[in-house]
Amino acid sequence: MTAIYWLGAHKTATTFLQKSLDRSHDALVEHGVKYVQLDEFRDKYTRPLLDLSPSQPPAPSEYLGDEPTKLVFDENIIGYVQHGLSPDGFYPDAVVRTRAIVDHLGLPPDELVFGIRTYEAFLPSLYCETLKSTPFKTFDDYLRYSFAGSVGFERMNWHVLLQELMAAWPDMRVRVFFHEELRGNEAALLATVLDVPETWS
Repeated sequence: MTAIYWLGAHKTATTFLQKSLDRSHDALVEHGVKYVQLDEFRDKYTRPLLDLSPSQPPAPSEYLGDEPTKLVFDENIIGYVQHGLSPDGFYPDAVVRTRAIVDHLGLPPDELVFGIRTYEAFLPSLYCETLKSTPFKTFDDYLRYSFAGSVGFERMNWHVLLQELMAAWPDMRVRVFFHEELRGNEAALLATVLDVPETWS
């Protein structure tokens, strides 16, 4: 059995990949992949476990069956979009939030999949997404707030965030993909990660 946690940063085509998985439900079942679709996963686990004011208790884990591959996929596990950039670095509560999910599901990660972008593409894209869920700030104010009182730029990079996740689960394999290289290769990436055929008949 292999437990895969797909925890890529926001704005790395996660929505497109998740919708591809949602549309492939029958094929995933056929190939022994346990996957709870995104909206259902958030209703059952992400919001009850990680929201500050959960409206309901989390559902029992659905990942205790005998499927050979278990896939947990939600970028909101490591933080919401407004947590992507903060004075404490990228997604500063990623380990704590991920551990809450791991412990509840009873599913220690064997593999981490993480999507990243170059900083010059990630920051403006994250800013635009943040506008949807937080009070308006100009881009300059957004950056000024995010870096004000910063612990320093050493945590403002993907390497440090990944190192923190790896330290929490030392035996976990890590697979990183680059958003800039993903276009046109989405199906191949999903097939490679899940060890399933790229197309199904």
